[in-house]
Amino acid sequence: NEEGLDIKHGALEVAPMAHFYLGGIRINERCETSIAGLYAAGEAAGNVHGANRLGGNALTDCQVFGKIAGAEAAKHASTRDGLGPVNEDQVRGLVETIDAIYRREQGTPPHETRNKIRDAMYNVSVVKREDWIERAMETLKAVRENDLPVPRLSGKAKSFSKELMLALENEDLLLTAELHLKGALMRTETRGAQCRLDHPDTDNENWCKNILYRKDGDDVKMWTRDVDFHFY
Repeated sequence: NEEGLDIKHGALEVAPMAHFYLGGIRINERCETSIAGLYAAGEAAGNVHGANRLGGNALTDCQVFGKIAGAEAAKHASTRDGLGPVNEDQVRGLVETIDAIYRREQGTPPHETRNKIRDAMYNVSVVKREDWIERAMETLKAVRENDLPVPRLSGKAKSFSKELMLALENEDLLLTAELHLKGALMRTETRGAQCRLDHPDTDNENWCKNILYRKDGDDVKMWTRDVDFHFY
């Protein structure tokens, strides 16, 4: 009633939304990644819930895998002296990137880039088809070429800039979206949240596999690995 809608008599609008990414960084039973000293857990990590995930499981992730990751990270840190070497070129490059964003006078506002990514992915959010996926990939390709390299901020405040945060996050968001579509196109079956109208059946003979990704220069290397069922 506070919103002007009586749900006993009026219809409620229902729409799908993404609240958990069913993938992530590959970890082992100690929450170690392939990078020494980097640990992952919860919504950042893969290989926990498989192709589906029920609501509320993020709290279990935090309590179980978060505890393991924290304990293992502390154990690892206790064997190291200091913070290790700092890659000054990497730090300098990031500073120069941010300075260039503040200097730019022409370009795409970060929220517009975010909306283009969001709208493209919304069209392949719950159910997918090959031509829909390819259309979304073309949209994201245009965003990567035309919008992502030229973020333009409307404000120049540096103490806390949500626009700058969006500009920096958009690069990771776009990469995640691209990987999601590449994997959805590669997996020619329906399994859990991977719903393909053009491949409606679950193919246990060929697709009991994880799809793995690794950045290879400007390209992304993709391969599959059979799921290990020996625990079951």
